[in-house]
Amino acid sequence: MIKKSIKLTNGMRDKIIAALIENAFREPKERLTKKRYAFSEKVYNDLYDKKTRDAMQSLPEGWLIERDEFAIQFGEHSSGYCQRNLCEPKRFLARHACGVLKVYDNHHRFAVEHSELEAELYVLRDEKSRANAETRAVIYSCGTTARLKEVWPEIAGIVEQYEPSGDESKAIVPVLQDLNKKLGLKR
Repeated sequence: MIKKSIKLTNGMRDKIIAALIENAFREPKERLTKKRYAFSEKVYNDLYDKKTRDAMQSLPEGWLIERDEFAIQFGEHSSGYCQRNLCEPKRFLARHACGVLKVYDNHHRFAVEHSELEAELYVLRDEKSRANAETRAVIYSCGTTARLKEVWPEIAGIVEQYEPSGDESKAIVPVLQDLNKKLGLKR
């Protein structure tokens, strides 16, 4: 089947950009997400020792609040406030129903690890943002799928999904014939 070049719309361009960026940053994002979940798990285990966690687990369902996030603060100032996400809901004591569960000082090992994870997140977001801008500049400089594949042949597989295959105009002939009958039109 022969693929025909078509004019790129902004919607197509944005989908191509999103696919490229998602593919490029999927692995680093997943790796960082796992590290962030593991850190949240360590903080949760610091909030509740094993004996308390086991006791909370032994209670019937619904007796304790179950949440997949909690608020924590690193340092005395509100700038250290953050929401920690858990990979699955955990049980919390009633006194921890809302608000900041614990405040760690700036020099605590968790405060240091939190800062390192936040720095990694900012670096990843910055790299992703720069890659997005550069990709956008190239893709928006091309008007057709053929031109985009000519300029950037490595992404031809992604671009070709937007090109019609074969003669697309023949597909609407039966629809038009039926519509002509309904409207009383003759050729």
